[in-house]
Amino acid sequence: MVHRSLYLDIFSKRKTKVKPLSICLREIFPPTTELNNYTVIGTDNKNFVVLYKCEYNPISQSNTESVNTYTKWKIPGAATLKRISQAYKKNGLQESKVLLLCQL
Repeated sequence: MVHRSLYLDIFSKRKTKVKPLSICLREIFPPTTELNNYTVIGTDNKNFVVLYKCEYNPISQSNTESVNTYTKWKIPGAATLKRISQAYKKNGLQESKVLLLCQL
């Protein structure tokens, strides 16, 4: 599977616009690490899966949310992208905070 995007909330604090990355990360899915910490928030069981994770840092007393989207194809079809978008909206995630890793 291709690791399609990361949901990052660190760019909202930047004054300058960040250039998008144009890389793809090939991943072995499912990961070898335990998936117990992730929640599946969207999938069609064929072409994509959207995983959510929230980690609490007791030292800074803050939490970090991460959403990883994996797609079967480097360039998913319009229907797949629409379903991914629906999964984000359904779970209250802002697509403007998505860092796309695979762009042409």
